[in-house]
Amino acid sequence: MKPKNLTTLHFRKSIGRSPCRGALLLIPLAIATFGLTLIFNPVAASADPEVFEASGATPADIQTAVDAFRNFLGPNNGIGGTFPTGRREINWDGVPDAFSAPNLMPANFFNSNSPRGAVFFTLGTGFQVSANSINPTGTPVRFGNIHPVYPELFSTFSPQRLFSALNSNITENLFFIARTY
Repeated sequence: MKPKNLTTLHFRKSIGRSPCRGALLLIPLAIATFGLTLIFNPVAASADPEVFEASGATPADIQTAVDAFRNFLGPNNGIGGTFPTGRREINWDGVPDAFSAPNLMPANFFNSNSPRGAVFFTLGTGFQVSANSINPTGTPVRFGNIHPVYPELFSTFSPQRLFSALNSNITENLFFIARTY
C-alpha cells in the first residue's frame, strides 16, 4: 500500500514563526537600555554609601550619629500623607499594649495602624515589641517574658520598648508610600 499526498513540515519555517522570536529580541534591547541608563546617570551606578556609626553605653553616646542620620534623610513628615522628600520614624514606644508582649505585633502595624509605610517579614513566628513598665498583663519589660535575664542584658535608646523577630534572627522590611500596599 502506497501512502498518498504526504506533506513534510519544514522545521526551519516553524522556528521562524515562533511567538518567542519577538521576546528574544527584547532581551538585548532591555540590556542596552539599562547600560545606557548607567552611562548617562553615573551617580546612580557608583554612589558611595553614607555610613552613620556610633557605639556607647548610654543613649547620649550615640545621639550625635542618630541626629546626623535623621538630618541626612530630611525632615520628619510624621504619620500618613505623601511627601516628595523627608522621612518617617518608627516609634516603638507608641505601640499600644494590645500589640506588645506577651502579644504579637502585626507585621503591617506601621502601615495600617500607624501609617509609616513599613511592613516587616521574618522566617520566624512573628514580631514582638517589649512590654511597657506599666502594662495590664504584668509582663516583664525588655523581653523578660522570653527569658528572665533579658531585662538585665538589654537597654533601650528611648523609653520602654524594644523590637524583635521571634524564633529567627532575620527581619526583612518593605518600605513604600504609607497605606499603598
